[in-house]
Amino acid sequence: MIRPVVLLAASSLAVGLAAATAVEAATARARDKDIVVLRSERWIDTVQGSLKNLASVAADEVVVMVRFLDRRRKALGTETVKVGPLDPGQERDFQVPMPERVRKAASWEITPRARWAASKR
Repeated sequence: MIRPVVLLAASSLAVGLAAATAVEAATARARDKDIVVLRSERWIDTVQGSLKNLASVAADEVVVMVRFLDRRRKALGTETVKVGPLDPGQERDFQVPMPERVRKAASWEITPRARWAASKR
């Protein structure tokens, strides 16, 4: 009974860290700045959230990379999932599995990456 409460508290802290980090990471690369993380949260063995394409053109392929960190901000591991194409203004949910080696993560960083067609950018 106590364990879910602890997970929820850790999740709330990590959500705040992940949202700020994801926006910073997304704006660092000019080509990917138009893909933003709207929300993210941790479940027992996944990080779930949603993305939105703020660009006026479609992203051919979007990938989400999640870097899991311990309390000292040391990387425990990275997981990547393909989200698929995103049309302008479109939102899409994502779910990134947390293998056993990263389940002790205190926070995470989400970096969305997009591949844009050369003729569209």
